[in-house]
Amino acid sequence: MDEALLSRYLHLFHSENLSTTVLSRLLRKFGQLTTVMNESDDDLLSAGLVSKQLLTLRSISNKPRDELVDLDLKWQERSNHYIVCFESHLYPSLLRQIYGAPPLLYVVGDPEALSMKMVAIVGSRIATAYGERNAYWMARELGALGIGICSGLARGIDAKAHYGSLESGEKTVSIMATGADIVYPSKNRGLAEKIAEQGALVTEFPLGTKPLPSHFPQRNRIISGMCLGTLVVEATEKSGSLITARYALEQNREVFAIPGIVGTEQSKGCNQLIKQGAKLVEEPMDILEELGLSLSYSERNEREERDERDEREERATEKTSENISEKNKGISNGKKSDRVRRVREKVNEVNNEAKLILNSIEPQGSLLEGISSCTGIEYEKLIEQLLNFELSGKVINKHGRYFKSNC
Repeated sequence: MDEALLSRYLHLFHSENLSTTVLSRLLRKFGQLTTVMNESDDDLLSAGLVSKQLLTLRSISNKPRDELVDLDLKWQERSNHYIVCFESHLYPSLLRQIYGAPPLLYVVGDPEALSMKMVAIVGSRIATAYGERNAYWMARELGALGIGICSGLARGIDAKAHYGSLESGEKTVSIMATGADIVYPSKNRGLAEKIAEQGALVTEFPLGTKPLPSHFPQRNRIISGMCLGTLVVEATEKSGSLITARYALEQNREVFAIPGIVGTEQSKGCNQLIKQGAKLVEEPMDILEELGLSLSYSERNEREERDERDEREERATEKTSENISEKNKGISNGKKSDRVRRVREKVNEVNNEAKLILNSIEPQGSLLEGISSCTGIEYEKLIEQLLNFELSGKVINKHGRYFKSNC
């Protein structure tokens, strides 16, 4: 795109008289900014412009470049920095279809990544180990199958999804709720740098924009809008991830959810989505099948070979561990005594923890949150122990409420 047209875009984008919502509506109706500017006054007024907005549009060609436009153009001169306008061939076609598509996008990284086949993976910032493992695994496996991952750079599920995609070698795209020159949260700066090298950082907000609360729901429509579908990994009932899912439905895109552990706060959002008709996902192929995507024969072979290689490496690791165990049989009696003592202490610790959990279960039954609050034991560890109790018959789980067995 030539600099003159880009300058017009930027003048209108930064204009106080013409909101980005109005500009987006005009571009969606007429397709190109040049077409918009060539329309008659009557047609533009019929399209919803008021007199002041029409005057702004007509004066844009003769307006000298201002400070904000100069700042943007200088920013774009840097390596791997792009401003992608609505009519550019680099603008993602899926995003162009949605209502309120941003007039332009600031991109750091590879702008070609914006148009690849992608699935959005979103979820709670305060994620459990269960949720983080699923986000990472799903992103890595989808990436290995040639599907890019789009998310929001937040801590928790978003970050794990980005890392999983990076690990697969596929490109990942992060939609930011700040200006392109600000990374939020700052602790994810290292992750952002990796995404810029193996994908793209994208935002519709001007340079210098701070992370205001209202920006996060706004950016969510872009996350869903750029993707074939949205997978919610873990979410509370009021999670912002459900906003992304709602946008996906409004944009006629698929919504997927991983079922969560009954009774946990972080699972309520996903389980509710499944009740409302979201596709239940247990493995990446569930997503591909719903989207009508299939693996080629060669891709299936490559995946099987990778799985076999992982199994060989795992067996080799186990064998090495066994050899180390054999060598450790020759340790001195003093060291053996220390080891026995440590094992006994660990057993006592586990037994005491088990008693604490069982004693905290009320006669009328207890929810996971109540048991955790009473014992102070973390969810992941507590869930594992309760599952062991269920398998051994000590505890019964009825609709998310735990009861001590009479057996």
